[in-house]
Amino acid sequence: MSRAVDGLLADPRLGPSADGSRYLATGHSFGGITTLSLAGAIFDFDYGLEHCATADDSPAGCAFFDDTVLGDPALAQPDPRVVAGVDISPAGWYAFGESGLDDMVPLMVIGGTRDEDLSYDEEARPTMEALPAPKILVSLVDAGHWGVTDICLILAFLPDCEGADAGWMEPERAQFVIQSMVTAFAARHLLDDDSYDTWLTPEQWPGDDVVIEVTP
Repeated sequence: MSRAVDGLLADPRLGPSADGSRYLATGHSFGGITTLSLAGAIFDFDYGLEHCATADDSPAGCAFFDDTVLGDPALAQPDPRVVAGVDISPAGWYAFGESGLDDMVPLMVIGGTRDEDLSYDEEARPTMEALPAPKILVSLVDAGHWGVTDICLILAFLPDCEGADAGWMEPERAQFVIQSMVTAFAARHLLDDDSYDTWLTPEQWPGDDVVIEVTP
């Protein structure tokens, strides 16, 4: 990811239009581990492997937790240009041990409460609890793992792409919430623009399908 940003900045067409001093990192699912790493997290593979081996009910992400998938932790270094991060449907908070998440930039975690691939209770909420402040947890009630992305446009057979008729949050609703909140979060931390801050508060989202917890 850092090299991709380097490449963009070196491009004679795109580079001059970009502020190369800072950016916001975001990722979905195991892309969330990339986001955490870029945003300041330090890997502790031994802790993660032990956690997955000894937990009575191992988190779903443990099924993918090995060095074959995650690669060489020596190559995973925080990028000082990352000033904030958004972790969507995350996994793998245990990859960073007891102190690897202590020194982080501001983070927003977004999770669907009906995520059947990476359980909300095993992954999204523990990720939020492990992070230092400031942080925001956005819980999308009855959203799944895939409905928060636009993959439903090409793989409509995925369960949570079926929407309200099957008891899920409508994908369009989930995507609207995410797009709105990520835009507001980026404006705050990239542009120092607080005019969008109301979008990051519970008052902006009346009803019972979006729950926001802010830890300043």
